[in-house]
Amino acid sequence: MGIGQTIQETAGKEPDKPALIFEKTVIRYRSLYHTINKLRAQLKKLVANEKQVKIALCLGNEPAFLEVFLATVTLGWLAIPLDPNWTEREMTETLAKTKPNAVISSKHLQQTATSVPSEAIPIEKLKEIPVQAPETPWPSFTTEPFYIGLTSGTTSTSKQYIRSHTSWLASFQAAEKAFHLTKEATILAPGPLCYSLSLCAAIHALHRGATFYLTSSFQPAKIRTALQSQAHPYLFAVPAMLQSLTRTDVRSEKKITFISAGDQLRAEVVKRLKKSYPFGTIFEYYGASELSYVGYRVCKSEEKRDFTPFPGVRVSTWTENNKQAAAGEVGQIYVESPLVFSGYLNESSELNKGLSSRGATVGDIGIQAQDGTFSIIGRKENMLITGGVNVYPEEIEQIIKELPAISEVIVIGEENALHGQKGIALIQWKTTPDMQKVKAHCKKHLAAYKMPKRFVTVASFPRTSNGKIDRAEVAKQVARGVFEK
Repeated sequence: MGIGQTIQETAGKEPDKPALIFEKTVIRYRSLYHTINKLRAQLKKLVANEKQVKIALCLGNEPAFLEVFLATVTLGWLAIPLDPNWTEREMTETLAKTKPNAVISSKHLQQTATSVPSEAIPIEKLKEIPVQAPETPWPSFTTEPFYIGLTSGTTSTSKQYIRSHTSWLASFQAAEKAFHLTKEATILAPGPLCYSLSLCAAIHALHRGATFYLTSSFQPAKIRTALQSQAHPYLFAVPAMLQSLTRTDVRSEKKITFISAGDQLRAEVVKRLKKSYPFGTIFEYYGASELSYVGYRVCKSEEKRDFTPFPGVRVSTWTENNKQAAAGEVGQIYVESPLVFSGYLNESSELNKGLSSRGATVGDIGIQAQDGTFSIIGRKENMLITGGVNVYPEEIEQIIKELPAISEVIVIGEENALHGQKGIALIQWKTTPDMQKVKAHCKKHLAAYKMPKRFVTVASFPRTSNGKIDRAEVAKQVARGVFEK
């Protein structure tokens, strides 16, 4: 079975079931299937006699994105989502690396987006051209690649990774078991569809025969209304979105499943969510674009729990001496599962780093307990070496974020003649800055060698196109002395 192949079956058995809800429009499975079928025919006319076809999608959060994506992958081709908010240089570099056979966009996006390739074909044009679309069975696919995604981490340089049909199908099964997700659900994932967190949730909903509630952007008031209106709502979101949903005095008794990923879910956000939605269930999961789902936990209180590996996932930790870490010992996280990616595009060195006999890794550092549960400390590429000791900025950031007055914090290494590197904590505040309180909190909860050398107030942070803090750009600013007194 291939990704999206079940849509044909759902359209036959439940033709009037809502597949997509977008603004005031309901697209039912019968209509979705016919649109995908027509686009499949149009794409085959557009790109003929090619062995491995790649279709790039420069589209916003709109039904056309999912329609073109599903038309592409059900043909056995590769879909390449592009971010319309990239600069012209970022767009040009990505197209040069991925070499798509065609780029599909939309007329309205060409007028509003930061960067749309000049060669892009408007989706409106494809839909207007009459075409005969025979309703033949869609073929099955297994280990064939179907998707070239782009990492959405906190660095400014994205890598292109490849996913197979079976890796996402296995991911769907793991999520259904862990989150108790069925086809009766309505799934919301208001992040950009051009990145895997929201895209995987959307395609999972449609492949499962559930309903996907699509939003053009994240608007807290509209999301709250949507959650209230659906019978079995599931919300996949980053912690910042969940925090925005709690900025209201409204108390809901709706049974909503919140699924948080992409960043650390702070205790304060859990507490506020439980106050606003006391009958809701809150999951937090650890994963990555390349690894898919790795570990999850149920947030029953503000107290942190270790992650439990998803069904079918094996996690191990390895020290820098190439030995498997003992229980409680710090090590690099490796993942063995059918959910992981197939490698990076055109980057053999990164492929060697990402895939090995131990499993797949993205360089995250953690600690594993005797029972197999694990916690994440930070990422190897962000590690500082101070006085010959490894220090992980994310661990320090987590401690500082425990203070309710803190909005955001990033710890970056500064070169130091005596110690090698010392951390500088850059802090964005919700309220009036109180550095003495931060220093006292760090002194109480951090070893002396982990204490940042300097604490600096900033008004805001540069961000990547996916909305995450651009750690690489912050590091460049630190190197340029932007934050010197």
